[in-house]
Amino acid sequence: MALLVAFVISLLTTPLARKLAVKVGAIDMPGKAGTARARHLHASPTPRMGGLAIFLGFFFSVLLFAPMGSKNISMLIGATIIVILGALDDIYDIPARQKLVVQIIAAAVAAAGGNQIHFFSRLMALNGGHFQLGVLAVPATLLWIVLITNAVNLIDGLDGLAAGVSTISCVSLVIIALVYSNPGVAILTSALASVNPDYYKAARVDGTSKGRIFLRITLPMISPMVFYLIVTGFIGAFKAYSDAVALFGTDLNAAGMNTIVGYVYDMLYGDFPSYASAAAIILFAIVLTITCINLLVSKKHVHY
Repeated sequence: MALLVAFVISLLTTPLARKLAVKVGAIDMPGKAGTARARHLHASPTPRMGGLAIFLGFFFSVLLFAPMGSKNISMLIGATIIVILGALDDIYDIPARQKLVVQIIAAAVAAAGGNQIHFFSRLMALNGGHFQLGVLAVPATLLWIVLITNAVNLIDGLDGLAAGVSTISCVSLVIIALVYSNPGVAILTSALASVNPDYYKAARVDGTSKGRIFLRITLPMISPMVFYLIVTGFIGAFKAYSDAVALFGTDLNAAGMNTIVGYVYDMLYGDFPSYASAAAIILFAIVLTITCINLLVSKKHVHY
């Protein structure tokens, strides 16, 4: 769900970021041979501030779905610094040394909040085996954040290059999600990648707005996968238990965070096994009802 929210926000705010870039003059002009901008091979003037839309999707998705501990707060602060720096650089072309200093400061903010690389996994050792960094954890974290920050920034001079690299990254995320048992990310990413780009080209020729493209092309094309994730997400939410135990300990009642499955477990191994049976039946009825409602809604809104 977090990935879907981030995608929708980014898609809807991209036209706004484009208009803002044009308004403030953040335009990447095509380069000419023999000049300092020769590496900029864009076929036409290109607005630069598309990263703002991506950041807004990420920012609000984290606020809605991630716990606001020191790690996430410091990460958001550091990311905000980087985004502000990038926006100013799009407008004023800030010198590289000054950008590097600000990037290191932003990385330090994230690392100070606990976002640190403590070890590197050994190649092909998915089930264990890693190199501990020890005192090198903070320097390695700073280096990695600065490198990743500049990774796409240094390949923005050719139409399609950054998009191609980002697509390869998405494929890598799908593989990682499958390996580490997070199929939701893999399913939604694969669904987005499977949409025929010819539909988008035809829509742009007709002058269709970004919002309408999303509602009339993207969402219908991925609606079967979205429907599947919604149904399984509801089922997973109602049977949640292990995550709550990991966060609040085994005594969920004392923490005021017990779940339906936790209640069934408490009653089953307590003095009221009949209560556990009744709660299990009620849980089944709730899940069945929600699934039936989703099936009825899908007849109109899901396109196979």
